Amino acid sequence: CSHTSSRAVSRSVAQLRGSSSFFGAGAAGFLAAAISVICEDAVAGLTAGGLFAFSPHVWAYATQAEVFALHNCLLALLLLLLALFNKSNGKDVTLARMGACVIGLCLSNQQTSIFFCVPWAVWALWRAR
Repeated sequence: CSHTSSRAVSRSVAQLRGSSSFFGAGAAGFLAAAISVICEDAVAGLTAGGLFAFSPHVWAYATQAEVFALHNCLLALLLLLLALFNKSNGKDVTLARMGACVIGLCLSNQQTSIFFCVPWAVWALWRAR
């Protein structure tokens, strides 16, 4: 019985590590896309995404079962949505709604997101006026 339960535990840890890797890769991809939109240069986006993905702390969090990879992914997605919202001159309501949803996910995942989400939300409200 203990052998079966230890196998189940190691399988769930492997799944958690897999999800952390997935979210870490997502964070790098969203960041690359956001920088490409902001700078209007794909090379700058790829460089930023690559440097982010292979930085020591991000790499460590993406290869272990932690919540930080999901946190990075959500914040990078929010940055991408903000860049697209800015490009639409604050007129795309769908992007604003998606951003509000991502802010809710960010704040429910890690409360320190408030230091990013509140200023970005204020900026988006100002931009949409």
